[in-house]
Amino acid sequence: RYSFMTEAIGAGNIDWLLKILSITPKEMIAQLQEYLYSNGEFIRRAGSSKTLFLPHIVRRLASDTARDLSRAFFSLKQDEAPMVLLQAVVEGLAFQARSMHEYLIKACDNGIKGRFVHIGGGANEPGWVQTRADILETAIYVPHIVEPTALGAALLAGIGSGLYANHHEAASVMLELGGRSYTPDQEAVEYYRDIYTTVYTPLVEQL
Repeated sequence: RYSFMTEAIGAGNIDWLLKILSITPKEMIAQLQEYLYSNGEFIRRAGSSKTLFLPHIVRRLASDTARDLSRAFFSLKQDEAPMVLLQAVVEGLAFQARSMHEYLIKACDNGIKGRFVHIGGGANEPGWVQTRADILETAIYVPHIVEPTALGAALLAGIGSGLYANHHEAASVMLELGGRSYTPDQEAVEYYRDIYTTVYTPLVEQL
């Protein structure tokens, strides 16, 4: 069993953008809810803006990390709304996750088996998880975990103290928590696939 980090500090990209926009996290959440949802229903934003973000603030975690790449917005309009920029950052992080996934596939001779499990701060925003599922073209499972780091530490402590016989028994606790699955939307998949292959990847290769 393996796990891998798909981007270099996703939260750092969001914090950087908030500083640029001069808004607080609380203000961002309020604006995001208005931007992504209508009467509680998620509004798919795939294709609503041509703005593209390359999230290379802390360098990519891949074989070409020797290149000192930096962050960049492309096709940015002068009057672009703040939430459009935020959506571009979320999409850019997901594109980077896809490129890391492709590196992993190449490194594994027998392919990759299993499922995508998403935890952390970004997992708390359904719209963002859906966007990631659309770009990765795979279902994503989000377990009902409030503090994954603390839970992991507690499970390890349980193993060390003898409460759990082994890691497998400790991991079974996770199954009892339940979670939510996000399935890719085919229309969004086709849009993002085209952007990834014809725009995102060529830009990364040329910068």
